[in-house]
Amino acid sequence: MKLSLRLKSIAELFDQNHYSRFIDTCCDHGQLGLYISKKFPGAKFTFVDVIPSIIKNLESDSRFANFELTCMSAEKIKVVDKPSLILIAGVGGELASKIINGICEGNPASDKYDFIVSPNNKSHLVRQELSNKKFKSIEEKIVTDNGISYEIIYSALNRGEEFDNIGKRAFHLELENHLQYLNKKCDLYRVKSKHDSTMINLFNEYNKLLSDSRVK
Repeated sequence: MKLSLRLKSIAELFDQNHYSRFIDTCCDHGQLGLYISKKFPGAKFTFVDVIPSIIKNLESDSRFANFELTCMSAEKIKVVDKPSLILIAGVGGELASKIINGICEGNPASDKYDFIVSPNNKSHLVRQELSNKKFKSIEEKIVTDNGISYEIIYSALNRGEEFDNIGKRAFHLELENHLQYLNKKCDLYRVKSKHDSTMINLFNEYNKLLSDSRVK
């Protein structure tokens, strides 16, 4: 099965057979969950998408015959199996944060589940939401796929480190693609901060990380 570098990096972020269920939200073509199912054949899998045609397509695909396929808003997911890993990828940071909030509000016993989130943008909103819900950072990565860099955030309630807004631990600035990504972030929030004062702190954090890298 050919998987994009981004999705493969998500799937390979964890290697322990720790989870009894994987919940692939906003699942689209379902390839991420399907790939993971090959690694952990003993686990249960739920594929969720709010678009009926997506779930209908998966239902017609024999590869998904033994999986739970659900058409619903990911915010309304009920987590039954402990522990579960919830995957959120391919959507913006605002929607990802909304999904995280909905799941946590609807499933207060949040030690039942962990999150892996890879938003298309506004990753700081994801970190803020996870931090507000008392989740911590297990691991964070930056992966460049077809010239576009994405952040991947692996988070749990009772283990890991406290979040910062920009995911400093993900950056390895000896790598050219990481340095290019950081420069793009600085440029983006430099412009945004001129029109939106709430963006100033983000720009300052990215700029400081860039300045520190130059000193080294």
